[in-house]
Amino acid sequence: MEMTRSFPGMFTKARGKRRFPTPTLVPAKKLKPFEVTFYLLPKQSEKTPKEGDQILHLQAGLGRRTAHLDEASTHEEVFKYY
Repeated sequence: MEMTRSFPGMFTKARGKRRFPTPTLVPAKKLKPFEVTFYLLPKQSEKTPKEGDQILHLQAGLGRRTAHLDEASTHEEVFKYY
């Protein structure tokens, strides 16, 4: 009771404009992932394998793979984790 009398602004519902507005939280930047599709092949190639070759590579444990990366990823981050 005595605290209410000593500090009425802290313990009563104030009407009107507040002296110090409540701090607004800044939302974290939303990640924008995207898919990168690549092929694991037994040798270096510049073209996508044909469908018949894709099945052979898939059976051998190679073939198409998909990675989900963040849009803001740097070259160092990609090669550090993948």
